[in-house]
Amino acid sequence: MARPFAPASTDRFGDVRTMLAPRNVDATGCWCLSYRLPGPKHIPLSGAERAARLERLCAGVPAPGLLAYEDDDVVGWVGLAPRHTLAGHPRVVMHRALS
Repeated sequence: MARPFAPASTDRFGDVRTMLAPRNVDATGCWCLSYRLPGPKHIPLSGAERAARLERLCAGVPAPGLLAYEDDDVVGWVGLAPRHTLAGHPRVVMHRALS
């Protein structure tokens, strides 16, 4: 059975929220930002600020990730980013590019 994928764009932000939002809206959970922002920039963000930051990323090109669907239900998320946007982040391990 095929599972369609779609970019995590602003028109699909409700589905991004479904996959990444913590149950407690005030929680300072990750929202998949820990690899995109260094600790001093992402740690102090509130839950609402994290959601807003990811929504701004969803408005950009390329989208910050892909959503997976089964029928009309969102069932998966994977964060993606060009290497140069993660370069120098202490938690990211770079592997050689595949040819």
